[in-house]
Amino acid sequence: MSINDDLLDAVRKQDYEKVTKCLIKGADVNYYKDCQTPLCIATNNHDIQMVNLLLETDRVTAKELKTILQIAMTLKNKEISKILIDHMQDFKQGWFDISIYESFHKLAIDNAWPDILKSLLCKGARFKKCEGWDVNPLHYAAKQKDPVYVQLLGKYIDVDDTKDEEETPLMIAAEAGNDETMDALLKMGANLQAKPEPKVHINFLIPSILRAGVIKMNLVNIDSVLHKAVSSGNTKTIDVLLKHKPDLDLNARGSESKTPLMIAAERGDNQMVHHLLKLGVNVNIRRGEGNALHSAVEGDSIESIKLLLAYGIDQHHQTNNYQTPLSKAINEHKKYGVPSKEVIDLLTYAKANPKKVVSQKPTYFPGRNPKGGRGPRE
Repeated sequence: MSINDDLLDAVRKQDYEKVTKCLIKGADVNYYKDCQTPLCIATNNHDIQMVNLLLETDRVTAKELKTILQIAMTLKNKEISKILIDHMQDFKQGWFDISIYESFHKLAIDNAWPDILKSLLCKGARFKKCEGWDVNPLHYAAKQKDPVYVQLLGKYIDVDDTKDEEETPLMIAAEAGNDETMDALLKMGANLQAKPEPKVHINFLIPSILRAGVIKMNLVNIDSVLHKAVSSGNTKTIDVLLKHKPDLDLNARGSESKTPLMIAAERGDNQMVHHLLKLGVNVNIRRGEGNALHSAVEGDSIESIKLLLAYGIDQHHQTNNYQTPLSKAINEHKKYGVPSKEVIDLLTYAKANPKKVVSQKPTYFPGRNPKGGRGPRE
């Protein structure tokens, strides 16, 4: 057995005296056999004393240190991770692999180790978007409720950078309902109005009579930060947006020409509907598929319908298919069993007693968890 094999065997047996003798005799601390190195074995055993002993030689390569750091962070061993990072000279030296860099950031966030993330960044493990790689750790940080991660990464990464040219970190935070993270991004200068480029749909229509090709181009509306915040169900996200932009248009249209109120009503999110109404949104904005009351019928939400009626929505408005909210509810109940009979009864009562349903605006509706209730049908 070679001196290097003796070293591996001693590390496995946690024989510190024999490991010291092997290292004095010149054993290779980076020796690789059967997919393992001495430092790899020590880390997998959570043997902090052995890790320190092996690092004392100062002969561990930069590549080996980064490989073992990834193992330690995956094993959630914070102490060994700190030891390895402290032992590194500079992340920019030695082995460079962008996928490994990204995983370091992700692992630190997953383990809720902001101090480790800060140490990594200080050592030079700073992510730069490269050709062929559209991932960005700031987008991952935006999914977290704790704003500390975006605050750390935002010093090195463009806060308005898009992921696959689709979403900015602020959009991701809004969609996740992370109001504190949104606030942190906006304080760092994130563009509240930023949104992806509208996609162009091209339909080729070839009339049989003319036998000519007609190209129809349709620019599709895109959901903004506001629409994603409404979809999260967290009313605090709306307050954060208004804090940074008091003149924010709460009636702006998103995908399918839906307003924030329509989105909330369709989701059956009574708290969000009430919050938007209290903020003074226009209750009677319309689109081809109807107004927000039609959306509430889709969401099968009694309380949202009550709110909208109380705020004076036009219950007689017709869609492009000439359906009022009541006729829509009746027709879809016959076809799909939803909305419920209670929705039909409420709308029928409202039609017969229009003054009573708007006699008093409610001050609070307890709401229903939109994720727990019936939402719009596929």
